[in-house]
Amino acid sequence: MLDTTRAVVVLAAVLGAPAPACDYGVRLEGEPPTDAPADVPDARDGSEVLDVLDAADRPDTAEPSRTWVVRLGDPGWHEELLGVAVDADGTIVAVGSRTPRGGSEADVETWILRLDPAGRVLAQSGLAGVRPRWLPGLVRTAAGELVAVGETTRWGAGGSDLWFGVLAASGIRRQWTLGGLDDDRWPGVHPTADGGLVVAASLDEAFGLPRLAVARLAPDGTLAWQQAFPLPDTDENYGGIPAEDPSGRIYVASLLPREGLGDDVRLLALEADGALRWDRALGEPGHDGATALRVDATGLWLTGQTDHAEFHNCAGWLVQVAHDGTLVRQTAYNGGGCDATIDLLPVGDGRILLGNLDTSEAVGIPHYRVWLLSVLADGSVRRELALTVGERTFPSALAVLGADLVVVGRIEPAEAPADYDSFVARVNLDLEEPPDCAAFAPVATRSSPTAVPMRELASRPSPTAWTLGAAAAEPRAVEVPARWECGP
Repeated sequence: MLDTTRAVVVLAAVLGAPAPACDYGVRLEGEPPTDAPADVPDARDGSEVLDVLDAADRPDTAEPSRTWVVRLGDPGWHEELLGVAVDADGTIVAVGSRTPRGGSEADVETWILRLDPAGRVLAQSGLAGVRPRWLPGLVRTAAGELVAVGETTRWGAGGSDLWFGVLAASGIRRQWTLGGLDDDRWPGVHPTADGGLVVAASLDEAFGLPRLAVARLAPDGTLAWQQAFPLPDTDENYGGIPAEDPSGRIYVASLLPREGLGDDVRLLALEADGALRWDRALGEPGHDGATALRVDATGLWLTGQTDHAEFHNCAGWLVQVAHDGTLVRQTAYNGGGCDATIDLLPVGDGRILLGNLDTSEAVGIPHYRVWLLSVLADGSVRRELALTVGERTFPSALAVLGADLVVVGRIEPAEAPADYDSFVARVNLDLEEPPDCAAFAPVATRSSPTAVPMRELASRPSPTAWTLGAAAAEPRAVEVPARWECGP
């Protein structure tokens, strides 16, 4: 079963330079490597269609190749990175959580991390009173602002409220809450073309069934509209993953538990004003779940996990759905264990998938690797690569840095999985040969068409009573030690 609280690892490298060697246990101290690129290509966080793989489109003056993995961990804390973005100057911005060893949920704080393109830590800060969430934990608005997303019980209307913070180079520029009197959890956020945000979250009311709430924030931060959709009365309700198409319509993917039958993916389509267009479920007996949703002119693209009979196991899953809700294509990917795909980026006419590869059976102990796949529009695999940092390496999010990929996540030792650290990695998936580093290795998994059915749902949206509020989380300096797992 996919653990949606696990984070992703940042991978990247550039064409042309000698392959770096692994250097385990070396702390990042002093000046950055002298061969670090002076000028970093323009970078984005994957919110638009990018072509980063086709070598024919790259100039001959491409920067030298660089591949590295940095592990970050404080002996007194558990760290996990949940979201990542890249600034135009190549600065990597990651958001995650820090929990003191032996602490409870009340002790979790948001961790904001900045690194340069060569992997050197530039700045770190912590926010007490705010718990970050994934799906995703960090988004970039149309105005270029980075917004971190989480939950808080310290500010807001009551219970657990959604928290939003606009990041600045030296802290938080602006922050606010959104919620009602009861618990609002698992926020998913997507930037809208007009500069606002669309938010989807679980609304757990004290006297009533849980609901999936969807709201649109105008560019000035006011609530444009909000409404909610009923959910089954179970203990496994999660928020939603929103997206917007070029016409301004809103789509939301969420988990729909089915008692005794596992989970389905729920897909909602809303007009720009919030009116329901269609509501459908995608699934069959067993577990089917979505972890990322992207929408473009060709339709909806979602990735996650499905139970696949041919593989006799759970598998990564890529599904294309037309804007009118018609299923177009779906493909499953499996390497022999219980695998999952977690994040996806549109790249040219294909997609980059970030996944979790379960290799426990092959090695005889619990063992997981980060899984990167370049797939074509028809779902076929173009290239794939695996990354291992410790026995259990779990990814969370993916971003683009020039021609490279950046991944963030967490690392668990097999003998003590609760004692986890985080990591950031950079790699170029288009290299003909993987770097000369034990962390990276080519893989060859299987892919197969799937035919998970879709059905109509009879939704009746109802109004919600979310309100906006103020928050005042104060950043404080933190210093999580970092060391190269693979790098210069």
